[in-house]
Amino acid sequence: MAVILSAAANLDWVMALCGFKDIPETFGAAEKRGYHKNSPIFLPYLSGERTPHNDPTARGVFFGLTPETNKADLAHAVMEGVALAFCRRSGRFDRSGQPDRRYQRHRRWGAHSLLGTPAGSALNKPMTYREGGEVGAAYGAARLGRLALTGEDPDTVCVMPPVTRVVEPEAEMSELLAHRRLIYVSLYQNLKKTFREYAI
Repeated sequence: MAVILSAAANLDWVMALCGFKDIPETFGAAEKRGYHKNSPIFLPYLSGERTPHNDPTARGVFFGLTPETNKADLAHAVMEGVALAFCRRSGRFDRSGQPDRRYQRHRRWGAHSLLGTPAGSALNKPMTYREGGEVGAAYGAARLGRLALTGEDPDTVCVMPPVTRVVEPEAEMSELLAHRRLIYVSLYQNLKKTFREYAI
């Protein structure tokens, strides 16, 4: 199992920090700002991280701030950072930051948030959204409870929900993220020792 400790919490945090009224406005500002080669990069470890680092001392970091950095840049960096954390959670990057071959064989995968385009572009894979995905974890637990109680055939209970939409990766974004994710990966490695010293 792979877990990100503070995915939605990062988005709520930057929304409040920058004075956006809600998450859609936050994403709208970030998307309007767009991707730039030297945009700030964010490590989304506000509460430490579980996967792939298993490091409770890791902390959130903005890298690459300049006098021109504005709140849309910060929102964009957080959105990108969460998307990259989502992609890394299963250890699907090798040491170069590239998706491994096993993962490249997957044609569709699911994510139920506004991060579909950046997350899909980070892996250069389509993102499949399914009906009820926002309550997927609870729905899965309920199905397991039902199976335990009734003894039904799992194949008749655990069926895939209908697909509601598929978000395709954007080629230009994928190319840019291929460069930026290498920096993202290296930032944690370079700061790992400092995180632990800071926590003492």
